[in-house]
Amino acid sequence: MSIRSPLTSATFVAGLLAACGPAASNDAPDAPAPTAPVAEAVEAAPVETVADAPAPQTASRPLPNEGYDWDTRLNAEGRARSMVLAYEVPDTDDQPLNLSCEEGGRRIFAGTQTSGTDVRSVTLASEGIGRTYPVKEAVADELGGGQYVTVELAGNDPTLEAFRDSGWLRMTVEDHTIDMAAQPSSKARQKIATFMAFCNAPYVRP
Repeated sequence: MSIRSPLTSATFVAGLLAACGPAASNDAPDAPAPTAPVAEAVEAAPVETVADAPAPQTASRPLPNEGYDWDTRLNAEGRARSMVLAYEVPDTDDQPLNLSCEEGGRRIFAGTQTSGTDVRSVTLASEGIGRTYPVKEAVADELGGGQYVTVELAGNDPTLEAFRDSGWLRMTVEDHTIDMAAQPSSKARQKIATFMAFCNAPYVRP
């Protein structure tokens, strides 16, 4: 989407005002024509180059993908309970993204399979809020090729909070983007909210 420059708009309006100004009287001495005000140049904002640069505002809510939805799994074994929130086709290995955390840990790990072997970052976005996260861990997939990469997010990360409220998340890896929206007829949005509350719950010492 192109953005009209404030300088261009101001100069155009000033030109219209000058052209429509009152004509000089026949009895009055000639006077120099009024000079249109010159709009002050607006300095362009610097381009974000840091890893957590905001994503551009999305125009509309993406449609759900047929067969895919968000689902949770609770693991109550071990010292601390943990939960997984996965975007997947039920009862298959088709899982573009999964999020996981320990109860009250306030850290969330996002994992995805890649085709490349040198993936350095994963970009997540929702409702115009997004960041690019550096890969924390990469494990080679000896059978299928590529890697399984993991990034770490804070429990109160703005992108995840936007995802909790909207029910959809956009992921970009290796120039490939996928929109992951909850099915409107399922309980997926409730499960997303439950997962976020679980990850950020106050820690209770066992």
